[in-house]
Amino acid sequence: MLLWFHVKPAVALRNRGIWDPERDARTARVVDFCKTRRAQLGLTQDAMAARLGGYTRQWVQKFEAGGVKNVKDGMLERLALVLEVEEQVLRDVYDGQKVQVRRDGSRYSELPEMTREIPIVGDVSAGEGSPVDGFVYFPYSDTVRHRLRAVRVKGTCMHPDIVEGDVVVFDADQVEPRNGQLVVVTLEDPASADGNGVVKRWYATPDQVRLIPNSGPEIRTTADKVIVHGVVVELRRRLG
Repeated sequence: MLLWFHVKPAVALRNRGIWDPERDARTARVVDFCKTRRAQLGLTQDAMAARLGGYTRQWVQKFEAGGVKNVKDGMLERLALVLEVEEQVLRDVYDGQKVQVRRDGSRYSELPEMTREIPIVGDVSAGEGSPVDGFVYFPYSDTVRHRLRAVRVKGTCMHPDIVEGDVVVFDADQVEPRNGQLVVVTLEDPASADGNGVVKRWYATPDQVRLIPNSGPEIRTTADKVIVHGVVVELRRRLG
């Protein structure tokens, strides 16, 4: 009788939809994913509430603390929109699949296994702390052997080899380029380079450094007035 007394209320609660361990576990998986994704996007609880529309920071706190016991279809759709992922991502999480996404919302499984994202740190500006403007992806082994960085190209002086909008990837460990190599550099006098940095072909003699474009005037300076950020190792171009 004692065993029956404890079991019967639990069965009754489940039949009434008040207590459902399976549903609660599914919801908990969604909550954990959403908390991680919110942090990945750099959203505060206030910002997430504002994106949701009609919700408060207190509701977000309650949600992340596990106080919302049932995430319905409409809420999954809204959360997906707010967190910049496909709704199917949340449905897969709800169903128990292990899902990880990148900052841009794409799944890790959508690219070859063992890849690493390299941030695009600006428009031909190799300075640390530049705003991230997307990512490019490389095999993990390449990122171990090399300290890769990426910048987006402005201007047409390296056309047709490099066109405006291309992303050039450079190895930040290669700061002593050989003559003829493409380099990402910053000049001591940015005005002379029409910006904070340039991508040019490197030629150096004991007396001077020449940064040579495919068209237009070359830049002549001295080694002490050039900061070499790296040698270009790959070009990424979006077609169409």
